[in-house]
Amino acid sequence: MVRGSSSEKRTKPVLLFVVNEAFFFLSHRIRLAVAAIEAGFDVHMAAPRDHAWAPDDFDISQIEAYGVHCHEIALSRRGQNPIGELRALISIFQLYRELRPDLVHLLTIKPILYGGVAARLAGVPAVVFGVTGLGHVFSSQGIPARIRRAVVAGLMRFCMRHSCSEVIVQSQGDASYLDARGISAPGQVNVIVGSGVDLAEFRFAKPVHGRAEQVVTLASRMIWDKGVGQFVEAAREVRKRTPSAVFWLVGDTKAENPRSVPEQTLQGWHESGDIVWLGRRADMPQVLS
Repeated sequence: MVRGSSSEKRTKPVLLFVVNEAFFFLSHRIRLAVAAIEAGFDVHMAAPRDHAWAPDDFDISQIEAYGVHCHEIALSRRGQNPIGELRALISIFQLYRELRPDLVHLLTIKPILYGGVAARLAGVPAVVFGVTGLGHVFSSQGIPARIRRAVVAGLMRFCMRHSCSEVIVQSQGDASYLDARGISAPGQVNVIVGSGVDLAEFRFAKPVHGRAEQVVTLASRMIWDKGVGQFVEAAREVRKRTPSAVFWLVGDTKAENPRSVPEQTLQGWHESGDIVWLGRRADMPQVLS
């Protein structure tokens, strides 16, 4: 990744996005970055080198082509080594000191934790916490999971007490969870209905009247946390009553990710007729229409 120069004379306010996956920023936040550039911001993005869920043809230059300055941070998406986690915190703190951002937008849990702590230590003026989902930490069961959850909740509470900050969540359930446990401050949470899509690409398509089949689609990474198993169970139940219903799974799986649905499981569901697995598709507007 190319590091932006801190020696350049500042003529614009600096906005820094910190994410755990560069491709996620490209697929879900690039329009927001472009809008910020058009509004007069100097926009930067920081992410680890590990592009865990990116397609094979992804390259960081695809983000830089939009005018976003990209930076590498020592963050591991699934790492739990204390030394490695401390290194991630230091890496983000050093980037803050170098860029001196006016606003930091943190996305997903680890960037929120380490980016939030670093923001308070480095005196970042304003922070947006983008909670795209509370994830595995808050859904796991067992004593170790409860201990880990308590630690994470405490750190999030510390981060979100930044004097100039807002929290964005994408479900009322997450908003209620943060509020009920005092993790967020009263009135701090803003609920949005999703990351948004470009309506110039995702155009409304009129229903085809008289169509023989009814299609239900789940588009996501093929990991258990996304509810893939429940989707297949629902497909089986619905098809008992409505044999013409068709259920599509759209997305890829990664063998090295322990939360991934194994490819042989997906193939088995597909071959049995429970669902149709389309794999990864880059033409989602066409798939949905």
